[in-house]
Amino acid sequence: MTVLGHVPTKAEILLRRGCDWTWFIGVDSEDDPLPDDTDVTLYVYSRDNTELLAFWPAVTVEPGGAQLQIYADDHAAIPDGAKFTIVLAKPGYPKTPWFEGRVSKANR
Repeated sequence: MTVLGHVPTKAEILLRRGCDWTWFIGVDSEDDPLPDDTDVTLYVYSRDNTELLAFWPAVTVEPGGAQLQIYADDHAAIPDGAKFTIVLAKPGYPKTPWFEGRVSKANR
């Protein structure tokens, strides 16, 4: 079967109680840099994908990638098994799901 549309990269976010989460999504800044005015946003949904629980825009976006960050207090209420999508929005292009997957909680 042929899949029409963009298939995002599958990933998992591991959140630890009491710890901030941060991740830099790097791109090849020479061959495919992120242009000015690019937006990258992390959306977190309920386990059944019916409710948006929270969203965080990237704290920095530069030609070489985007930095996402969630403070520990902000992610405390997100349940284990929640779903997420990271959306890439380049100027002049449609919004694209870049990464998606599951949120895992580690209560260590």
